[in-house]
Amino acid sequence: MSIKLTDGNAFAIIGAGRRELQKLGRHDEIEAFTQEATSGDYNQVLQTIIKWFPDVQVSSLYNSTNDTKGHPK
Repeated sequence: MSIKLTDGNAFAIIGAGRRELQKLGRHDEIEAFTQEATSGDYNQVLQTIIKWFPDVQVSSLYNSTNDTKGHPK
């Protein structure tokens, strides 16, 4: 199982985790994952996704159409 995150938004991260659990047929764990991820701040979201999906991959949000700070050129 592998999640590739391309959006650093907390809701996008939680949604990716929920979709992966659903895809894996782990429907009974979706609520527990969501509760844990939303029980704190943004760091809690990141810690939860890493705990539940240790092989998570975070793609760079920067590309050739963005400057070094991620803003469109």
